[in-house]
Order: sequence, then C-alpha cells, then structure tokens
Amino acid sequence: MSRYILILGGFLCGWLILDGCSKDKAQQIFNCELTEKINFQDHIKPVIDQHCAVSGCHDAQTAAKGYDFSTYEGVKEQAESGQLLCAVKWECSNMPKGGDQLADSLLQQIECWVANQTPEMPDTVLSHCDSLGITYTKDIKAIMDQSCATGGCHDAGTASGSIILETYDQVKDQALNGVCFLTSIKWESGCSTMPQGQAQLSAETIDKIDCWIENNTPEN
Repeated sequence: MSRYILILGGFLCGWLILDGCSKDKAQQIFNCELTEKINFQDHIKPVIDQHCAVSGCHDAQTAAKGYDFSTYEGVKEQAESGQLLCAVKWECSNMPKGGDQLADSLLQQIECWVANQTPEMPDTVLSHCDSLGITYTKDIKAIMDQSCATGGCHDAGTASGSIILETYDQVKDQALNGVCFLTSIKWESGCSTMPQGQAQLSAETIDKIDCWIENNTPEN
C-alpha cells in the first residue's frame, strides 16, 4: 500500500512540475516586452471575428448588451474599460458565450495588446538603411579618412583626379554627383577600383556608404 502511495505521489509531483513548466513556457512566449508588438489588425481582429463578432453575439446586427465588436473602435472601447479582458478571462462573464474559454496563448495576446495601448496597425517597419542610421560624422568620415583621403590619393595635397575627399561637402558632392564614386568603391566596370592598390572595402563598409547615399547623405 505504501509503495502504491509513493508511486502515486511521484506521478502527481512530476505532473505538477511539467504543468508548471508548460505554463512558464507560455508566459515566456508572450512576454509583452520581448515579443513583437501585438496589434489589432494582425492579432486581435482574427480572434474577435472568430469568437466574438459573430451572429447572435457581438456582431454589428446583434450587438448583444450594446457591444459591437465588428470594428476596431468597438473592441478598443471595451478593452480600455477592462470589460473585454474581464469577460474573456471568465472573471465577470464567460465569453465566448456557450463555447470553451479562449486558449491561454490567445488570452495572453489580448492582455499584451491592452498593455501596449491597443495599437490598431503594426508599427512601421524601418527599412534596412533607416535602421542603421548612417551619418557622415559618425560613420563615413572615418572610412574616407582611412581609405580615400590619404597621401597620394584624395587628400588636399594630392587631389588625384582633381577629387578631394577631406570634408563633408566634398564627399557629399562626389557621392551625389560624381560619376565613379560608388562604382569605384564597388569595383564595378567602367571606373578605376578604389581604394587604389588596396583590398576592396568590406561588404559591411560598402553597405554603409550605399545606405548613407540612399538616405540623402546626412551629416550628423
């Protein structure tokens, strides 16, 4: 008998540990600070359309208890009042009516959405170049000083090809108007390869110059 109790106790203990781990894992997956920002259009609307804004419940025609969840504004109003979470978490009423409670992952999405001020649309995704924030002072000047505006090349004393690359205005002019600035740096046909007599600039460095020009050559 005691052996049976020990086995049963061990089984229950293991089940509780696994259950706790699975809940911890679910919480980690939807940590509002770590995951992508939940928005209405991509995440909440599909849940509401399937479980709430249905005929006989909170669609525009029925609007049970005066709640119309067929629009962003209708859902947002109840989310900000606390009524939406209260209902879907089965704390003040059981929604969806007559169905199972929403899965934990969906409840956590709704909680994150409310916690993040109920955004309607996804954040504007920065382009690759915008995300780098390349400027002349922070990034490009060091590249020019090390690889271009050097003795025997494009410093003021040499001015190879009548091109000087020592100042912002000089580099900007060549970047925007020079026929061979990017072509030479990228070692493309039609222009001399630069830096002359040295290895080609790294792909990362060329990408920085490319992005700087794409973003209209900001100085600072």
